[in-house]
Amino acid sequence: MTESILRVTASVHQEVSASLAKLHFRVEGETLLFGNAALERSKILKDLVMRFKEFGATDTDFNVKSVSARVESGLLGTKNSRADFRLELRVADLAQLPDYLGVILASKAAELEQLEWVFELDAVMLELSAQAMKKAFEKAQAMAGAVGHSVLGIRAASDSSQMPQATQMLSFPGNDFMGQEVSRMASKARVSIGTEFKASREVESTVTVDFYLEKPVVV
Repeated sequence: MTESILRVTASVHQEVSASLAKLHFRVEGETLLFGNAALERSKILKDLVMRFKEFGATDTDFNVKSVSARVESGLLGTKNSRADFRLELRVADLAQLPDYLGVILASKAAELEQLEWVFELDAVMLELSAQAMKKAFEKAQAMAGAVGHSVLGIRAASDSSQMPQATQMLSFPGNDFMGQEVSRMASKARVSIGTEFKASREVESTVTVDFYLEKPVVV
């Protein structure tokens, strides 16, 4: 018997739905406060949080990511100082996403920045890697058999993955959207904005395998 090497590449694709979303938005507050305490002590933030809670949000869904101060005159914390809060809102029930967007867009103090999709991919990628490996083995058997060889074993293998983009920048139709449309929609729970919300992405697992082949020696 003589041995040779056959290198095979195989890929498997799958559409995966997001398990939850995170809304990133900026809120102009009336005073400088730090951490999640601002959600209770800032009237603007507290009122905004109460609106979200009407649609099912809980205290643990909010996270104050950063705070920046703007001082017109005087000292920090005075009536002449303002604060910009950047918040993250976790949306576990994606059916509520339009309601949460409506709250942000209807607020004069809030500015929507990003929508982040969260994908649970560990188990999915393990399964895809196994499928790709099986596909590579079947491909190697077919290729080897076509020239009178058989697969003896694996010499080396590697895999790579393509993950979905998690963050989606948001756009709005028309320059007057925030001024005219929001005031008209402020009492509505559902909104329509100028971007496509795609809560699923395609993931890919690719394996490259070097197989040992054997060919019977003809005597």
